[in-house]
Amino acid sequence: FLVLVLTANAQNKFVTDSLLRALKTEKSDTTIINIYNQLAWECRNSNIAMTDSFASLAITEGEKAKFPKGTGNGYINKGFVYRNMGESAKAIESYRWALVQFVKSNYRQGYASVYNNIAGIHKLQGSHSVALFYYFQSLKISEQLHDDRGIARTLNNVGVVLMEQKKYDKAILYYNKRYDILERLHDENGMADCLNNIGNI
Repeated sequence: FLVLVLTANAQNKFVTDSLLRALKTEKSDTTIINIYNQLAWECRNSNIAMTDSFASLAITEGEKAKFPKGTGNGYINKGFVYRNMGESAKAIESYRWALVQFVKSNYRQGYASVYNNIAGIHKLQGSHSVALFYYFQSLKISEQLHDDRGIARTLNNVGVVLMEQKKYDKAILYYNKRYDILERLHDENGMADCLNNIGNI
């Protein structure tokens, strides 16, 4: 099973190799669960079946170890699998299970991630008002946590929805807010992406 990951994708082979080496020697249950989640994330664009398998391992082992944060991240990865398969209801259900786990561990950054992911499903379904509701829930939490990267990510997502609604002036406003944060963080790739979105409008 693990050998299959080594050939999954040359681009992320270095990362997966490193994680697999750590997995062979690691003794801590929580660290192993975190590695399962990292492997699930690394495989998401190359092998969705591997993402599914590692996510399932993270959920199962997280529940055994009573590690709700790790279990919640497993459900986030599982939701990505369902989303990729076009099974929106199962994806939302998985994200809600993630939220249950994050509430148990008081992992508020996880709340923001859940709301962003649920919003993304509604955006794909064309339910823009529902998507914006969840994005603003996520934004509020990220602002409370002073999580600049989380804020920037959600501002971008809001901008995308507004652009799809043809509310161009509002979309540019949110992209500009994102740009200001990324400039403070010296994130030139993010700044370029933001300018590209504004250019598309």
